[in-house]
Amino acid sequence: KEYFSPLEIINISYENLMVEENEETTSYSKIDKNYEGIINLDVKVNSNYPLYSYFSVNDHFYNFFVDVNGKTVSNVSGAINDLGQYKEGETINIRVRTNDDFTMDNYHVYSLDMDKFAEAYNELNKNPLNIIEYGDTYILGTISADKDGLLYTSVPYSDGWTVFVDGEKVEKVKI
Repeated sequence: KEYFSPLEIINISYENLMVEENEETTSYSKIDKNYEGIINLDVKVNSNYPLYSYFSVNDHFYNFFVDVNGKTVSNVSGAINDLGQYKEGETINIRVRTNDDFTMDNYHVYSLDMDKFAEAYNELNKNPLNIIEYGDTYILGTISADKDGLLYTSVPYSDGWTVFVDGEKVEKVKI
């Protein structure tokens, strides 16, 4: 199922930024170091569902501020930003402001189909992990399932984790 739908970016403009496109990335350098660099995206909203953005920057968290229609909604980069909910057919302006020069792979703006999300959540929640104990380096819990499956956690993948099922070591799966 497709949970996210890309939004149409109908206009892109830059303020105080020199933009250099390469094969895989785009570099953004401030022209006047005394002022913010700004990327303006005019986006056509495709549903009444919540909107999210992701700015894929290279190996570094820059000091970005994300505004929608003039209101700051986030100050995080390299993460998924909650842009809020708007009306289908509306055009919104997303401004990405920064005081840093940066390199970005890409940027994405999507809507999340909440009906499909709720359906998947309810299916996954039929067999939840019941956490008994946890610490900085471990999680101990139980789960009852009527068939074999995959346990997903929001813990980022790391080679340092070991997974056991019924006391037996099993292979981790990177999703």
